[in-house]
Amino acid sequence: MKRPLRLHGAALQEIRKATAWYRRRNPVAAARFAASMKLALASIRDGTAPMQTIPDSGLQRMILRDFPYQIIVEERLLDRQVVAISHQARAPGYWRTRVQR
Repeated sequence: MKRPLRLHGAALQEIRKATAWYRRRNPVAAARFAASMKLALASIRDGTAPMQTIPDSGLQRMILRDFPYQIIVEERLLDRQVVAISHQARAPGYWRTRVQR
């Protein structure tokens, strides 16, 4: 089901930092990352994304297919909030303080 999608400010910063990192190394990879992120966020908004439940959190995640990132999502009553754009090698759960429960 389609719902408004909100991005936590820190998640937006994570997208910007990851895109800049790829851009410094390979502009083509940066463009692919940005396109992949845009497509993933649209599918989360539309309710068609392949989501996995994160144990003991009540949150969901979508793992990007071509990049080592996962998108952490909080399902709320009226919308969905992207809590984090997390590199899979980063400390797990660092984003838990962003959840509004």
